[in-house]
Amino acid sequence: MPMLSPACRTFMEKVELSPFDQTMVRVFIHKLFCFPFPDPTLQAEAVEKLEQALSATILRWPFITGFVSPDESAAQQNAVKLEYDPPLSGNVGDHIFTVRNLSAPEYAWAYDQLAEAGMPLKPMDKDVFSAVPEWPAPGQAYPALSIQANFIEGGLILCFAFHHTVADGGSFVTFLKEFAAATKMPTRHDSAQVMPVEPRVAYAPRDGVVRNLESFPEYDYTTAPVHHDKYKEITTRILKFSAATVQKLEADIKAELKKNPDAPSFVSNIACLSGLIWIAVVRARYNRMPHNRLPASETTKIGIAVNARGVMTPKLPEDYFGDAVVHTNATAKVYELLDVGEDATHALQPISVVALALAASRMREAVSKVDAAYVSERLKTLSSVSDVAEPCLLYTQAMDTTHTGLDFSSWRDQGADIEFGIPGIGTSTVDFWRKAWSPNEGAYNILPRKGGSKGPADWEVSLGLSMEDMDRVCSDAELGGWTSRIIE
Repeated sequence: MPMLSPACRTFMEKVELSPFDQTMVRVFIHKLFCFPFPDPTLQAEAVEKLEQALSATILRWPFITGFVSPDESAAQQNAVKLEYDPPLSGNVGDHIFTVRNLSAPEYAWAYDQLAEAGMPLKPMDKDVFSAVPEWPAPGQAYPALSIQANFIEGGLILCFAFHHTVADGGSFVTFLKEFAAATKMPTRHDSAQVMPVEPRVAYAPRDGVVRNLESFPEYDYTTAPVHHDKYKEITTRILKFSAATVQKLEADIKAELKKNPDAPSFVSNIACLSGLIWIAVVRARYNRMPHNRLPASETTKIGIAVNARGVMTPKLPEDYFGDAVVHTNATAKVYELLDVGEDATHALQPISVVALALAASRMREAVSKVDAAYVSERLKTLSSVSDVAEPCLLYTQAMDTTHTGLDFSSWRDQGADIEFGIPGIGTSTVDFWRKAWSPNEGAYNILPRKGGSKGPADWEVSLGLSMEDMDRVCSDAELGGWTSRIIE
């Protein structure tokens, strides 16, 4: 359970959170870095090194020692505040860093067993591997950051969990690079000084026309169909694709797009792979029982999280610490992705390169729309909402991830190649990267990959669906024929 800040506590410093921070979903995403750790006698040395690294990193971003709590004095409803005390020589509080030794019968898995099974998700229990929950309870105070070192038989599972109000994926990578570099330093430097806290994105002036949230496609819930699903079991699986498979997929899609002079001149391998996932999910939902089937005439969408740092005016530095994410939607009619005809009179055929090219190009076009004006308009609206919880609520309703939509974020570059100097680990870079078990229907992520967009490493995607949809997606006739392994 989280180390909650006493309600009566007074802090010396406060970070002025941005509209992006305030309107971000209130969640801890538990990111697990898995290493072989064959010699248990080195645990104490490893813990000492982790504490030293965190102490050094805290000096650069002292606010990560703080707490996120309700801001009763704010003009906007449901606003929160980030408060902290300047750390003394980088002292690490026990609300930030914890250590847990896990063995049978409390934890039945050894590292070798997990690795042999592909590091499955169900044993990655957030309630075991972290001191903070996934969803903070309303009205409570929670740490800005929680790190837990979990030693299991033969392994170390290092769990990082930032409160999403404090940091997005880009901030996490910035933090991780600094933290990992500090694990390779020989000693702790107590003479180091606390760095000043850089300001976050300012609130936009409330002049001129301020658009309603619903006027932006990613928040327009009015077009989402109304449906009433019965209880269904939700699961998450990891789908592995070989580098050769993704390379061929990309080549086939680009060859198809060259036939169309109006098609985008470039699509990324992320768009190509994501187009395949999108189509497979739509096909599974189209094949549901009649009462819950996704109609051929319906509009399907995939929401895409976009790092706004490089497109804002003025641009934010790459190492800007805070939330700087906007969303965009790629859309298509179901029949366009399935080649069944608008009236669904054609039989469903195997996934075609024409449909794949359409899906990838729609994703590329959606991302290309995110420019300085796109971000500025949304920043102005987010600055003006009366309730900062409303954007997340409307986005969730608009995405309709149980029926017509998918919610996508690429984590490809979140740390697979970063080298650590933790005593006792069997690999300098992470052996496996996992998100703790958290089945959410319609959630889709590309997991960190060694080599980024290049190289021979497999691609791994995490996909959350209802059990019936997942079984269809993973069948040999669908993505089972594309994947090298499916990890349950």
